[in-house]
Amino acid sequence: MHKYNKKHLLGGISSKERSILSTFLSEGLQVLHAEDLMKKLGINRNAANLILSRMCKKGSLQRLRPGVYGFVQLSS
Repeated sequence: MHKYNKKHLLGGISSKERSILSTFLSEGLQVLHAEDLMKKLGINRNAANLILSRMCKKGSLQRLRPGVYGFVQLSS
């Protein structure tokens, strides 16, 4: 069983994750591919998948299919 801190349970995202969202949303993308993240951050596939998986667990992305993620619209 994973241990989660209060910040995680509240769906808080890190500054790195906020930066990723801001960067790709400002480019007008509707979906985010793992390859996009790999190129932008200069990371390998495993690192990209880990970041994307964490962002899905926190609710900022939704996995559409392997390697393809959609941005979750925040409601006010």
